[in-house]
Amino acid sequence: MAQQPDFGLIAQKFTDVGQAHGTISEQLLLCTNLPAVADGVAILTQLTILSDAVTALVGQVTTLNDRMTTVENAVTALSGRVAAVEDRMTTVENAVTALSGRVAAVEVCVAELGPRLQADQINSLARGHNGKLPGADHALEPLVDIKTCVPIPHFPFNAAEVSGMTSANLSTVLTALGAPPIHRETADNKKGRLLKFIGMFDIRR
Repeated sequence: MAQQPDFGLIAQKFTDVGQAHGTISEQLLLCTNLPAVADGVAILTQLTILSDAVTALVGQVTTLNDRMTTVENAVTALSGRVAAVEDRMTTVENAVTALSGRVAAVEVCVAELGPRLQADQINSLARGHNGKLPGADHALEPLVDIKTCVPIPHFPFNAAEVSGMTSANLSTVLTALGAPPIHRETADNKKGRLLKFIGMFDIRR
């Protein structure tokens, strides 16, 4: 008869395998107590904490960058407003400069007006006096320059001297009295105009 299996031995071996499996599992669990494994877990834990910290820092940097962008935009806007104010100030300064020029011109006119008014008054009185003189040989009341209110060079002493005045002297006196120039005016015509300007309307030359 051929050899038969020993079922008892088989059952015992299966029991031994089960015991060995349990022992192996228990021993594998004890591997976590090994220094290398423990340190690896600790390193992984620290790396996780460090990664979380870096992520948080990146978030803070992003937030800070956004705030800086906001500040830069605000500064840019403020710079634009400052530039606008500077432009308005320039416009005001130009207006003030122009106004100052006009005021200066008015002051010059006022300064010139004083002597002119005084000269007009003096000359009106002189014409009134000269118009009443009985003859050409009587002394004239001198008229003054209408711009400066000063005596006029070459002004005739009396009406008789007008006939002997040169054309250049006649022009000087007429210009000082404010008489408009006439192109190519003759000396005789200048003498007639001068006598009228000094108030001698009816005198015969």
